[in-house]
Amino acid sequence: MPPGAQPGRGDRDALWIAAAFALVALALAHALPFIDDEGELTWQGALTLSREPVATLFFQKFHPPLALFYAPLAPLGWRAFVTVHVAVAALGVALLGRLGGALGGSAVVAAG
Repeated sequence: MPPGAQPGRGDRDALWIAAAFALVALALAHALPFIDDEGELTWQGALTLSREPVATLFFQKFHPPLALFYAPLAPLGWRAFVTVHVAVAALGVALLGRLGGALGGSAVVAAG
C-alpha cells in the first residue's frame, strides 16, 4: 500500500478472515485430541529447549528456530502453546491479506 493510503475494504475483509480462522482454529485445537503429532512435536521441542537448551539446539527434529520462539511459553502447558500458535498463524493470514492488497491483488484471495 502506498504511504498515506487508507486501508480498503479488502484489508478489512482479510482481517475478518484472519479472525474467523483464529476462532475456528482455537475451538478445534482446544476441543479435539491431537490430529497429527507435528504440533505436539513443536511443543515438546520448545519444552525440552526450556529445560536443556544446549542439547536441544543440536537436535534438528525439534526445529531449533521454532523451539527458540516458543520456549518461553512451553512450560505454561499445551493450551497456552496452542493459543499462541493459533495467534501467530492468524497474524500470518492477516499479513498475507495485506500484502496481497498492497501488491495490487485481492486481499481476500491472499488471506483465504
